[in-house]
Amino acid sequence: MRYASFFLAWIALFALLPQSAKAVTVSNINGTVTAIVSPGQFVLDTGFPHGHVGVFYSSSITVPRGSQITAGQTVAVAGTFNRLGQLFASSVTLDSNTTSGPGRYHIATWAYDSSSFQGDHASAASVNQLVSYAQGNGKAVSDCHSGSHSCQAVYYLNPNHEWDYSPSSCVNHPDADVLAAASESWFIHNVGHSDSAHRVYGRSGSGCLVWLMNPNSAGNQTWWRNHLRSVADNYDLFFLDSDPMDLVDATFFPSSGGGCNPWPSLCQSTQEIPNNLAEVLARAHFVNAMSHRNGSPMRFFFQQASFNTGLDMSAFAASNRLVGITCEGCIATWAIPVRPNLYARVLNEMAAADASPGAYLLLSHGSFPAGSGLQILQRLVTTGIVWLAYKEGHTIVQPDLEANTNNLAVWPEDLIYPSSPLESMSASSYDLQVAPGVYRREFAHCFQRGAAIGVCATVVNSTGHVETIRSSWLHQPYGHVVTLGGGDVLSGGVANISGGRFNPNLTAVVPGGAVLLTR
Repeated sequence: MRYASFFLAWIALFALLPQSAKAVTVSNINGTVTAIVSPGQFVLDTGFPHGHVGVFYSSSITVPRGSQITAGQTVAVAGTFNRLGQLFASSVTLDSNTTSGPGRYHIATWAYDSSSFQGDHASAASVNQLVSYAQGNGKAVSDCHSGSHSCQAVYYLNPNHEWDYSPSSCVNHPDADVLAAASESWFIHNVGHSDSAHRVYGRSGSGCLVWLMNPNSAGNQTWWRNHLRSVADNYDLFFLDSDPMDLVDATFFPSSGGGCNPWPSLCQSTQEIPNNLAEVLARAHFVNAMSHRNGSPMRFFFQQASFNTGLDMSAFAASNRLVGITCEGCIATWAIPVRPNLYARVLNEMAAADASPGAYLLLSHGSFPAGSGLQILQRLVTTGIVWLAYKEGHTIVQPDLEANTNNLAVWPEDLIYPSSPLESMSASSYDLQVAPGVYRREFAHCFQRGAAIGVCATVVNSTGHVETIRSSWLHQPYGHVVTLGGGDVLSGGVANISGGRFNPNLTAVVPGGAVLLTR
């Protein structure tokens, strides 16, 4: 009732505006929901000419009636603009392909299109059908902005760590361009200093200097705003690499370690950013300074989770332009196929994101041969963890688990959509734990490629020993284990929902592994 009153109050305020200040009522504006501001307000990316628009609405005017609006959905809005460019909706119609239920085609996916050759051979139709967020060059923009506009194009940037341009073998762009324009205030320094001899820095594996940059610097902000408007103004979202909210993590350089004196100590404090609270505010100040040419705000995912849930989630309160957090290589990566010791911590972060305004991007890496045992292990674990935490509008998966391909890293198991969960994490991974280190979640209505397949579930084992799935863990009957084969969707990979027989009290989960169950 409070939100309904809030909505009506805005309508009343709008009615008091001079008639000349009111814009023409619009019958149909299509776009993608990029952020949920409150239960009565969301941000809609409408493209040209309106850009990002704040929409005020109530659940009573959604079609289907009472539908929940979540980030990533495609909607059509009818209503009236006020003089501030805000849209007061008379109806919000959800696209059937982005709502839960029979029209749902896949869980929210993130894929490269095109980056390091991935996505080069994927058609715009395939990208729009399989991908929610396409990260890459101009192809991503062209693909996502064609046809149904069902995915969002993502631009990568790393404004926080800049490679020095001497010697010439170290030159990267736009790093060299930033450093050529930089004054000393653009850099981060050791406590008590502000001169070039006391900058915080690291070294790459090849020996190149890498400087830590100051997000609070007005000159640094201006340079990046102008740069993004020049090269990426038509992108929908932006991926901020090396942008953790924890100060120690922010000053960590993988090859050299920390960048403070005595070098290379990890920085517990710096001259410009003394503590974690200041770190969060600095990140917020940077993104708040970024906007499109038309003045609409740019929206950012920040990299990456520190496993301090209160600190990480505080970023969403610090700026509504921070709309998502990433966790890269947290459960699966190139050197370590799976990381079961981190499953619980990842799930706790995902539970916190589910309860926040932001989204959580789980990014797994791998380059094992298509259909190999280790690749399938990574695929099952990535999907299992996502199912355990999945909440529409909050959970996104990037299963970057192949190399030497021009296809999209989207897998047939990503086309199984779980809905109507029987259990959820209201606080932490313990809500789903059925035995020490073993987690289970069940769903009453599941779909594969948009077709109903009945019930489904996942069991994830983070222990170092085999776990037999007990009948007492499950509330619904299951008859099959999903088996995986081949490669990605576009190369003909398979997720067989009746590929193996499930026998409660007999079927087992390997150490660090996961199973997907169907009826």
